[in-house]
Amino acid sequence: MEFFGRLHPLLLHLPIGFLLLAFLMELKNRWSKNQDLRSAISFALSLGTLSAVVAAASGYLLSREGGYDKELLSWHQWLGIGTAVLAIVVKVLHSMPAAAKFYFPSFGLMVLVLSGAGHYGGSLTHGSDFLTAPFEEEEVEKVIASVDEALVFEDIIQPIFKKKCVACHKPSKSKGGLLLTSMEEIEEGGDSGAFLVKSNAANSLFLQRAHLPLEDKKHMPPKGKLQLTEEEIQLLEWWVEEGAVTQQAVAQSEVSEEIEIILTQYIQPASRGVLDLKVDFASERHLNALKNAGFDIEFVEAKKPFVSAIWKRKNSPTNADLKLLKKIDEQLINLDLNGVELSGSGMRIIGNLPHLQKLFLQKTTITSDQLQALQNTEYLSYLNVYETAIDDKALVHLEQFKQLKKLFLWQTKTTTEGVADLQQALPNLYINTGVAASIFGDVAIEMPRIVTDKEMFTDSLLVELKHGLPDTRIYYTIDGSQPDSTSSRYEKPFFIHTSTEISVFGQKEGWQDSEVLTQFFPKVGYEIVAADLSAPPATAYGGDGSQSLIDLKKGTTDFRDGRWLGYERQHVEVQLDLGKATDISRVTISALEDTGSYIFFPRGFDVLVSQDGQKFQKIATESYPTANEPSPSTLDHFTTDFPTTVARFIKVNIKSQLKNPQWHAAPGAPSWVFVDEILVE
Repeated sequence: MEFFGRLHPLLLHLPIGFLLLAFLMELKNRWSKNQDLRSAISFALSLGTLSAVVAAASGYLLSREGGYDKELLSWHQWLGIGTAVLAIVVKVLHSMPAAAKFYFPSFGLMVLVLSGAGHYGGSLTHGSDFLTAPFEEEEVEKVIASVDEALVFEDIIQPIFKKKCVACHKPSKSKGGLLLTSMEEIEEGGDSGAFLVKSNAANSLFLQRAHLPLEDKKHMPPKGKLQLTEEEIQLLEWWVEEGAVTQQAVAQSEVSEEIEIILTQYIQPASRGVLDLKVDFASERHLNALKNAGFDIEFVEAKKPFVSAIWKRKNSPTNADLKLLKKIDEQLINLDLNGVELSGSGMRIIGNLPHLQKLFLQKTTITSDQLQALQNTEYLSYLNVYETAIDDKALVHLEQFKQLKKLFLWQTKTTTEGVADLQQALPNLYINTGVAASIFGDVAIEMPRIVTDKEMFTDSLLVELKHGLPDTRIYYTIDGSQPDSTSSRYEKPFFIHTSTEISVFGQKEGWQDSEVLTQFFPKVGYEIVAADLSAPPATAYGGDGSQSLIDLKKGTTDFRDGRWLGYERQHVEVQLDLGKATDISRVTISALEDTGSYIFFPRGFDVLVSQDGQKFQKIATESYPTANEPSPSTLDHFTTDFPTTVARFIKVNIKSQLKNPQWHAAPGAPSWVFVDEILVE
């Protein structure tokens, strides 16, 4: 019955179409004094009457779920029932010539009642002002002079709720008994209990549901609705951890550098500058070409043509990729090239983007001389060159950038004197150089980076260890042990020839040691000819099917990246074919864990082998403990070694946790297992 009720949004359009068609044909008949349409009118009335009765019944069942404005629901319900009753009356009168004088007035009344039912139905779904909104004056956008002046809830958090959540949680449609139009309503919560737990983002229900897989029926916003971005989720988590404040300004809050960068993208400056320009929307063809090249394109504002372009691929963009940006140079105002390699010609392409407002070049290969290419960027107000090799020579160039408002210089080769000179030349420029030198001793240095040209290899792999701060000592191990200051000190790139777990950490005078970074680089021993799954993965997380397990393409920490196979409350069984009988002694599987999204590492796996693909013999079993606390999205590998065995077919049974552990915010709920690669050596 609940399912039938939820068919109402589909069914209600049938009587509207049939009954209005019948009325229009009746008007045509009366205007032309022609009775040729009489049988067609009778047919349309029959369909309209039947569908009106069915739609009214389904609507009544849907209304019992609650969550709607009572007054609007009452009007919609009774007008809908009235439409069904009048449709029956009109159908009966249509077949009674003796009652002709009552027929057309009843028909007209039915159309009026039908129109009223449709109007109130639309108001239930979209809000009581939905129809009149285009004639009302647009809300004047609040001008915020700086990020520090912005009110955390009113200017940052509430707009996110309005854009992504209020459509389903407003007085006319309080889904789950939850209203999000004011802080008082947010604190009241809904039918499922408290909406949030102040100062505890991990246990706040709405954030837990935001992290659920999109296919999960409890995921919020629901599938098909405009989704929260990663940056919006980070802002919401920050707000909750700050105590879900309502009257506090950003300047009164604890703001990390990451959050500050996000805030600069959300807060509009008092002078909108480039945003006041009149430009057309970019063509869909050009936007799709950029997406195919590797850029993620996001619109900066609703109903505005301006966009941000973010490079998403691990490899750096070529000049040909960058030239594609010229196709949208009028609309492009924000460009993020975090971590890429840039040539002088590439920087000249960027410098010719006329409306560039924010440029993110952190961790790139940009040099001081290359910054000169940006001197003609009229609107550039934000520049991030964190952890690059630029020095004081770059600061001399930047003195000409009179329009620049924010500059991020942490972990560059610039000096205190150079920064002071720039500040004197541009007194209104905000310069972020990171932590003050006097307190470096209380701060841990950033982890080194492990740089390779691939994540899996067949013969050998060249490994380079890097750090953004000069004079940083890097120590490493390749035997699975934790490194310390007695371990091998990195001097130059080295090769590995077998599957290797590399662990590194950094030391620098006056800083605390960095955390240890560990990364596994598997050697591909054999090319697997084919892989067969005993059961398909979830539709939303199907990757390339069984091919995703043997294509040597690693998934990322984002389970939505299209490279993972996801199974909910289900074990995974896969059969591999090596093409011929071969000596094997090791199997490795790669998996993902993201406890907030109900994704857990496997609790173990079995390896079985066969010569003919029919009779299998178990040769190895591994078991692993379940996570005992929340953790961020993490990749890991799971390996089992066994005595050398000759086999052509290998069956790997990966055991899921099946359900969330008791410590989880949703204990006992179905959990997921995500895998992407299986390697055989």
